[in-house]
Amino acid sequence: MNKKLPAWLVLTLIALVAALALGATYNGTKDTIAKQEAEKAVAVRQELLPAATDFVLCETEEGAAEVWRGLNADGSAAGYVSTGTVTGFGGPVEVTVGTDAEGVITGVRVGGANFQETAGLGAKSKEPAFYEQFTGKAYPVDLTKNGGEIDAITAATITSSAVVRGVNDTLKTMSAAAGFKINEPVTLVDELGDNRYATSKKGFGGDVYVELTMDNSTISGIVIGDDRFNETAGYGARAKEESFWGQYIGKSGTNLVLGQDIDALSGATITSTAVNDAVNMILLYVNDPAAFAAQMASQPEEIDVSIPEGAVTATAEGKGLTGKFDVTIGVDENGAVNGIEIGATDSDSDAAFLGQVSGNNAFLAQFIGTTGNVSADEIDLVTGATISSRGVVDAANKAYKQAMGIEDEPVPTEAPAQETGNTVKADGLTGKFPVTVELNDDGTVASVVLGKTESDMDESFLAKLDDAFLSQFVGKALPVSGIDTVSGATVSSKAVIAAVNSFAPAVEEPADNTTVKADGLTGKFDVTVELNDDGTVASVKIGKTDSSMDETFLAKLDDTFLAQFVGKTLPVDGIDTVSGATVSSKAVIAAVNSFAPEAPAGSEEASNAATVKADGLTGKFDVTVELNDDGTVASVKIGKTDSSMDESFLAKLDDAFLAQFAGKTLPVDGIDTVSGATVSSKAVIAAVNSFAFEAPVDEPVEEPVEELPPEGTEYKTTAQGFIDLMAIYTTINDDGVVTAVRVAESDSATDASYVKKVADNKAFLSQFVGKSGEISAADIDVVSGATYSSRAVIEGVNKALSSVQPAEELPAEGTEYESTAQGFMDLMIVYTTINDEGAVTGVRVGESDSATDATYVNKVAADKAFLRQFIGKTEEVNAADIDVVSGATYSSRGVIEGVNRALAAAKPAEELPPEGTEYKTTAQGFIDLMAIYTTINDDGVVTAVRVAESDSVTDASYVNKVAADKAFLNQFVGKTGEINAADIDVVTGATYSSRAVIEGVNKALTSVTVAVPQ
Repeated sequence: MNKKLPAWLVLTLIALVAALALGATYNGTKDTIAKQEAEKAVAVRQELLPAATDFVLCETEEGAAEVWRGLNADGSAAGYVSTGTVTGFGGPVEVTVGTDAEGVITGVRVGGANFQETAGLGAKSKEPAFYEQFTGKAYPVDLTKNGGEIDAITAATITSSAVVRGVNDTLKTMSAAAGFKINEPVTLVDELGDNRYATSKKGFGGDVYVELTMDNSTISGIVIGDDRFNETAGYGARAKEESFWGQYIGKSGTNLVLGQDIDALSGATITSTAVNDAVNMILLYVNDPAAFAAQMASQPEEIDVSIPEGAVTATAEGKGLTGKFDVTIGVDENGAVNGIEIGATDSDSDAAFLGQVSGNNAFLAQFIGTTGNVSADEIDLVTGATISSRGVVDAANKAYKQAMGIEDEPVPTEAPAQETGNTVKADGLTGKFPVTVELNDDGTVASVVLGKTESDMDESFLAKLDDAFLSQFVGKALPVSGIDTVSGATVSSKAVIAAVNSFAPAVEEPADNTTVKADGLTGKFDVTVELNDDGTVASVKIGKTDSSMDETFLAKLDDTFLAQFVGKTLPVDGIDTVSGATVSSKAVIAAVNSFAPEAPAGSEEASNAATVKADGLTGKFDVTVELNDDGTVASVKIGKTDSSMDESFLAKLDDAFLAQFAGKTLPVDGIDTVSGATVSSKAVIAAVNSFAFEAPVDEPVEEPVEELPPEGTEYKTTAQGFIDLMAIYTTINDDGVVTAVRVAESDSATDASYVKKVADNKAFLSQFVGKSGEISAADIDVVSGATYSSRAVIEGVNKALSSVQPAEELPAEGTEYESTAQGFMDLMIVYTTINDEGAVTGVRVGESDSATDATYVNKVAADKAFLRQFIGKTEEVNAADIDVVSGATYSSRGVIEGVNRALAAAKPAEELPPEGTEYKTTAQGFIDLMAIYTTINDDGVVTAVRVAESDSVTDASYVNKVAADKAFLNQFVGKTGEINAADIDVVTGATYSSRAVIEGVNKALTSVTVAVPQ
C-alpha cells in the first residue's frame, strides 16, 4: 500500500509551517520595529530642533498630520516639527520640517520607509547639499526656476518640485496648529512628469486645481478640479464639462483672454477666471520661463496687515451684496492705520466674495499707513468682489472716525432735484443716483456726469457707464435718441437717458391738440392727437412714459406705426399693431379712439336698443343689443373694453360671430364661441340673454338654498388664483370631513370674474362635501373657463384639511439620520428615518436660513406628497423615479441626495467573506501607484476585492470611482488563474485605475498559485 503523502499536501504543510514561522517572527519583532520607528522619529525631531528639551503634540484638524511643539526648559515654545507625505517620481516621499516659534525653517529631512526615488538623481534629495538649502527660509519656498531660492537637483525636477511642495504643505499644516503667521505664496507651478504641469487658483468655493498636458508649446490635455474642488453645482462645477475645458485644447501662447479666446461659464465668472488664470500661469511657465521667473521675482513682499498689540482699535459694520460683516482697524500713536481685520459675514451667499477680500493681502495692505478718509476710487478693489471691497472701504472709514473720535458732520438736507438747475435723480435698478447735465448755449448737451448711487448693489452697474457711453450725449439736441445702452447695465443706461431728456424744453402744443393718458404694460404714457377740421386724424404723437420698463416698447412705435392714423375718421380701425409692443400699440389705438365724437341721441340706436356691461377675461366691455318688435334679436354690437389686455380677445369676435344672434328669440342658445376668445364669447351670450323677458309669476318658485350644515368649524385658507391670491373657507366637522366650501369675493382687477365663477358654481363646490384627507385634483371637475381658480380652491381645501389633521409623526421604529445636500445655491439639511430592515419610514427637511434658498426649501418641506415617495425605499433612490416639486427642482434633488446619503450611512459595512486570505498588491494607476486588496480562498478562487483610498492629488477621484463601483469589483469574484483584461468591463472615466485593479488581482493570484503535479 502506498503510504506516500500527496505532493499537494506536502506543499500545503510546507507553506503552512512557513506562514506560521513568518507570523511568529512578525509578532516577535513588530513591537521592536515600532519602538525603533518611534525612537527614530524622536531623534529626527531633536535633530531639527536641537534647542527643545521636550516635545508635546499640538491640536490639529481631524485627518491632518501630527504637529509637535518643542519646548524650552521654561516651557515656552522653541519651535515645531511635522512630517508630510507627497508623491515624487518613484512614489511616496516623506518630508519632515522643523521651524522656530515664528515659522522660520530650522531644518528639513527627506525620506520615509517607502522612499523609491531614482538612485543618483531623485535620491539626492536625502543629501545635505539639497535639503540644507531650506534652512533659514520661511513659507513659501520655491525652486529658482520659479523665482525662488531652492536649486533643483539636476535631472530630477519632479522630485525637487515634490519636496518643495511637501515643505510648503507641511508649513501650512504647522501654521494652522501652531498659530504662527505665514504669507500666502504667489501661484506655484508643479512639474508632474510626461509634460504635465499643475497649479491652483482661488475660485468661488475654494482652490481650483488645473493640470495641463503640453505638446511642445500647445495644450494637448487638461484636467480641472481635484479633491478640493468645491465650485457650485450647475454653475462653477460646469468647468469640469467638456463644453468648457475643451476650448483650451490646441491653444498656445502666454495670455488667453476670457471672453475673447475663451467663452466664460454663464453665471460663474469667478470660477472661469480662476481656471483661465491658472492656465495662463502654466503657459507662461512653459512657453516663456524667463518672463515667468521675472514675474515671480517681481512679486512685492507682503505687508503684515494684522493688528499689532497696543494699537487703538475700532470696529464698524460693512455691507456686502446680501449681508453684513464687521471690519476692525488698528491705529498707532500717530493716527495712522497699522492693521485691519475682517470678520465673517452673516450671509452664506456673501461668504465666497468676502473670502476673496479678506484673504487678499494686496487689497488690505492699501489701508496700512492711511491717516484719513479712504476713497473707493483710490483703492484697487478685488476683481469679482467689488461690492464686498467697497463695503470694507466704507466700514474702515467709519471705524477710523470712531478710533480718532471724529464725529460725522451733519448731513445737509438734500435740496429738491431741480433746484441745482442741472441735476436730477435717476432710478437705477435698486436705488437712485444723481445725473448732472450741462447744456451749451444752443441747447445741445455739453456734458453728462453721474454721481454716487444710494444703493450699494447698483454701484457695479454704474461703473459700467463709462466715458464711451456718456460721450454719446455730447452735442446732441434734447430730447436725445439713438443712445446705445451698455450691456449688463441696461436699466441704469436707460435711467441716464431719461434723466438727460428730462431737461428737454417743453414743446407748446397747438391749441386744437388734445392729450390723454394711455395704459402701457406697466405704466402710463401721453398720447397727443391733432384733428383736421373734418374730424379726421392730422397727427398722433407719443409722449414720455412714467415706467422705465415700458420705454423699450414705446420706442418700437415708430413713424410707420403712427402714420397709419393720419387721414382716418374716428373711431379708427384696421391699424396694424407692432410686434413685440402689442399692448402699447393697442393702448395708442384706444387713446386715439377716445376722441371719437359721441353719436347723436337716437341716431344710431333704435328705441329697442340697450347697452349692458359684460365681463371679459380681465375687465368689462359694452354689449349693445337691438331687438325687433317681435322680441327677436335685430343686432348685437360690442363696444370698448376698459382692459387693454382684453382688446385682442374682443377683436376676434367678428361679424360672423355676431351674425349668429340675428333673428333668434331670447334667451338664445346654440351660439358657437370663438376659439381663443371663449370667455369673451360667453360674456356676449350672457349679456344678450340678460335682455330675455322675465319668467311669468306663476312659474314654479325655486326651493330655498340649503344652508351649510351647522356642524363643524370653518377654516380660512389662501391659495394662488390666476394672478392674485384667493380666500377659501372650508367647514370641517369633528370627524375631519368637509361639510361645506365657500369662496370669498375677490377685489382683484384680473381675477374677480374667475373667482365669481367658482364661487357661484354650487355643483363644483359640492364635490368637496364628504371628502377627508388630501384631495386629488384629478377627482375634482374644474369650472370651465376658471381652471386656475378651481385649482386654487382644491389647494385651499387641502390646506384646511391638513390643518385639522394631527401632524404625521415619524414612525416610532427606526433611526433618524441627518445629512446635508446641495440646494439651489446653499446647502440644505435632510432628516431621514430608516428602520432595522433598512427601509425609509419618514423624511423631513430642515428649515433653511439661506437668503436665496429658503422659499424653495420650505416648498419641498411642506409637500407631503413629494416626501411620501421615499417611504419604503431601501436602495439608492433614482432621481428619475421621484416627481420633483414644481418650482423647486434643485431643492427636490437635494432631498433625493440627502436620502441617498442616509441610506448609504444606514447600511452595515459589507464584510469580506470570512474564507480566504487577503493579499495586498500595488499597481500603476493613472499617475501614482494604487493599493489593491484581494481575498483568495484555499482553492485559489477570488472571493472579494477592495481598493484602498488614494491620497494622490491627481489619482484620488479615479481611484475612488473604482473603489465605489461594486459592479466592477464583483466581476473578479469566482475567478482563478490569470484574468484577461478583455473579460472585465472597466469603469467609465477611470480606465487606468480599472486596469490597475486587474493587474493587482493577477499579482495576488500569482502569489498563491501552486503547481499541480501531473
